[in-house]
Amino acid sequence: MDLGPRLLNETRLLPRQHLVTLVATVATGAVVTLCGGACLAGVGTGRVDDWMLLVGIAAVVAAGILVFAAVLTVAVRHLAGERERVLVYQRGVEWRLGQERRVFPWSRVVAYRRSPDRVQFRAVRESPLRCVLIRDDQSSITLEDLPRLPEIVAEIEKLTALTWIPHRSAALARGESIPFGEIVLEQGGIRGFGAPVPWSEVVALRVDAGGRLNLHTHMGVLEGPEFASVDNPHVLYALVERRAGS
Repeated sequence: MDLGPRLLNETRLLPRQHLVTLVATVATGAVVTLCGGACLAGVGTGRVDDWMLLVGIAAVVAAGILVFAAVLTVAVRHLAGERERVLVYQRGVEWRLGQERRVFPWSRVVAYRRSPDRVQFRAVRESPLRCVLIRDDQSSITLEDLPRLPEIVAEIEKLTALTWIPHRSAALARGESIPFGEIVLEQGGIRGFGAPVPWSEVVALRVDAGGRLNLHTHMGVLEGPEFASVDNPHVLYALVERRAGS
C-alpha cells in the first residue's frame, strides 16, 4: 500500500517491558543465590547437615540458569529486531513490533485519541503524552514512551487535519451531524454536555483537572465526557472555535 513519502521514522530499540523482566529476574536470581550461599557457608562451619549442602548447590545452580535465561531472552529479542518502529508517511502511519506490522492509511482511520495538554487543549493538568489510532476494522495502535512522540503526534494531527477538518466542516454546513464519540456537532449547536447548546452560547472547550472535557458557555460551565474518550479532539476543537458565538 502506497502511503506516499516518508516523513518520520522513530525506533525504540529495547522496549521497557524487556528491561523490567530482566531486572526482576536478575533480582530474583540474586536472592536465591544469597540463600544458596548462606547454606554453603553453614556447611563450611559444620553447623548444617549434608541435605542443606544439596539445597544450597541446587539454589545456586537454579539462580544461575534463571539469570542466564533472562539475559539470553532479552539479547535474542533485541538482536532479532523485536523493536517498536513508527513510520509516518504523507498518507498514513505504519507501526511495527518485531515481525508484526500494521498499516493505518488516513482514509481508514476512524478515530484518533490522545492525552490533553495545556496549550492546544487548554487542560488544567497535563498527563504523559499518549495517542491511539483506531482503524475501520477496529484494530488499533497505541503510541507512548517514544523519544520523539511529541513530533510524531504533531505530524499526525497536521496531516489528518488537512482533510478531516474541511470534510467535516462542509458536512456540518450541509446540516449533517458530526460525532466525536459522545460529543456531537450539529448545524444548530453542540450535544454531549447535557441539554443541546446553541452555537450562540458557546465560548470554548476546556479540560478540567480531572481530565473531563468541559464546555464553557455564556450561561456557565457544562461537564462532558472524559477527554481520553473523545475522538479526533484536534478536529473537534478547530470546528468549535470556528462556530463558537455564531
